[in-house]
Amino acid sequence: MKQFDNSLNQYYQLKKDLLLVAQKLNSCNIEDKEMYQDIVLCYSKHLKEINRLLEKKYGLKLCSDEE
Repeated sequence: MKQFDNSLNQYYQLKKDLLLVAQKLNSCNIEDKEMYQDIVLCYSKHLKEINRLLEKKYGLKLCSDEE
């Protein structure tokens, strides 16, 4: 159960960090925009991967990823 809690905490921390960086992206100057876009893209990819692993390992669907 501790591993599950740690995995879930990691997911939510990553999601929280992504939201903070996205807020920075919305308010940054034009010179920093590309940097924040790259960071948001990286966080998004990691969040999607953690979501996939949580679903595979625990059957937990945290967001809809219908394609």
